[in-house]
Amino acid sequence: MCANAGPADWNYDETLSTLRYANRARNIKNKPKVNEDPKEAMLKEYQEEINRHREQLAATKGKGSKGLELA
Repeated sequence: MCANAGPADWNYDETLSTLRYANRARNIKNKPKVNEDPKEAMLKEYQEEINRHREQLAATKGKGSKGLELA
């Protein structure tokens, strides 16, 4: 934002108002957030959980433990 301030004394109130507005505008912080479909987020979470379980199962099988065999 660009704020113009005039040096004339008759313009004092408008200059002060402009500077206050510019200061408020400068202090605005935006936090961007990715728009995500709730169903897609849930499916992604489930896929990650399935992959974690598969890795745990593979690690368990690698240790030589006897358990259920998956087809």
